[in-house]
Amino acid sequence: MSKEHPPKILDLPTEHLTTNGRDYVPLKTRDSVERDRLHDLPTGTLLLEDQLKGIDVMKALLPVLESPTDLQYASDMFAASLLNASWYQYGQSFEGMRRHLELETMLDENGNYLSQVALIEKIVSRLDEVSVLASAVTQAHVERRVRRPQQAKLGRAMGNVASSIASIGMGPISEGAVLYDVKLGVRNNAQRAIRLSRTDTLTHGARPSVAQFANRDSDALQAWRRDATDSAYQAMEAAYASIEA
Repeated sequence: MSKEHPPKILDLPTEHLTTNGRDYVPLKTRDSVERDRLHDLPTGTLLLEDQLKGIDVMKALLPVLESPTDLQYASDMFAASLLNASWYQYGQSFEGMRRHLELETMLDENGNYLSQVALIEKIVSRLDEVSVLASAVTQAHVERRVRRPQQAKLGRAMGNVASSIASIGMGPISEGAVLYDVKLGVRNNAQRAIRLSRTDTLTHGARPSVAQFANRDSDALQAWRRDATDSAYQAMEAAYASIEA
């Protein structure tokens, strides 16, 4: 690849989650009212509802993390989780050779490198768009009218924002940086996120998934309480409080 044509596309692997590993399953409810509600809904509704809540947690959490350590930890968790959701919604059923996702440009509308604050603001805005798509898919699923193109649109949107989230780990970009090198770094970070998403390295249990962030007792949230810094733990608690208020 020439330096005149920096990478713009990430290929989601065809055989992404086909190896050994455990998928997340929502925890059994002990609430009889909730159990009755779910009984009348199509299978998979709770996972989609939790996925929507998980997106809200990401949106609330990213803007309040400050230290590079906390941002790296969150970006690893979130990017890997979104990539797995992307594969199930888009990649797994895609009929074609290449499952394209868009890499983060790292540029603003004027062609300047995004500051880290601006990148996170962009990510939150894109998560808002993903949330709208996820809400529509969830509603269509409940009404038993969801269609593959609708799911694929959501899946691609999740995969695209995963690339942006993975790019947080690059830190601030200096004004003199070469665009090709920056784009190569974006692709390398996205490929690293794919590798992390296939394992339980981050969660010490089920493979990363967006839905896990809706449940404090999920493998991902238990790992967060155990492995994250005090400031990241407190930020997660504050994010939950803001959503549940």
